[in-house]
Amino acid sequence: MPAAITHYLQVERVLKNLKKLHKDFDYNKNAIFWGAQGPDFILSHNALPGQDGKYSIKKYGAYLQNENINNLQREIFSAVKKSCLTRLEESYLIAFFCHSILDRLALPFINFGSQSLAELNKNCPLKVCRNNLKSTLDVIILRYEKQQLPTQIRLKNLLPKDEKVKNFMAELFCTLLNENYSANVKEADIFDAMCNFRKFFGLMTDRTGLKKSLLKKLEKWRGEGEYMSSFIRDLTEDDSYDYSNISHGEWFWPMDSHEYRTDSFFDIYEQSIVESTTFVDKFILNCR
Repeated sequence: MPAAITHYLQVERVLKNLKKLHKDFDYNKNAIFWGAQGPDFILSHNALPGQDGKYSIKKYGAYLQNENINNLQREIFSAVKKSCLTRLEESYLIAFFCHSILDRLALPFINFGSQSLAELNKNCPLKVCRNNLKSTLDVIILRYEKQQLPTQIRLKNLLPKDEKVKNFMAELFCTLLNENYSANVKEADIFDAMCNFRKFFGLMTDRTGLKKSLLKKLEKWRGEGEYMSSFIRDLTEDDSYDYSNISHGEWFWPMDSHEYRTDSFFDIYEQSIVESTTFVDKFILNCR
């Protein structure tokens, strides 16, 4: 549910914790990069501008995002069909589960924040508000972890070219989706989704800080909403909204629940690192 940079930085923190717990712990970095993005790549299948989206497997990405973590773990191990994993396979699944844990913890916060932004700006569609929130949280967490600006990040580097990793992903997700979600997905569909995802990351990289403003002008000229430009990160957040709830204001989700919370996104992010470390530590010990 958070965006790409936040997910990778969260996994990076978990890896540091695992190294402290297991002195001999090692991992495949390329598999970690891809795993950190979870099932999000499936959402880009035939979804880029100019592509015919009549046939798309992206709904299955949403299914995986919404799956209970314990059910997801069981389905994945069933799809892998072996008890002894290679370092590549183990690395990918470690990062994938970290992604899923952060998604589930952050979902209420992001839902509330998106709805709040939409109410503040009646002319901004909810999906654009959601993208703006997630992109801004990327900027905030990048500064929090690395003291860097988004112009210093080439998003394609988070999805390295590695045929062994991609072959494992194609086989895993074909089996996972076909056996558990009555899908008829082919490995070619998974490869297409991965290719699209990497292209999308390239399109959303703004190394100069100029791409977003130019794209917004193009969207306005075409009479389109600011949808694609909402994926591009600004240099920093504006001060019109407390995106990370650093002030610990009250929030709740669903909006009519009235079960108030005051945690910031930093609190949720740090909680996800603790829970992911515990989950993955058990996962490693049970699989070796």
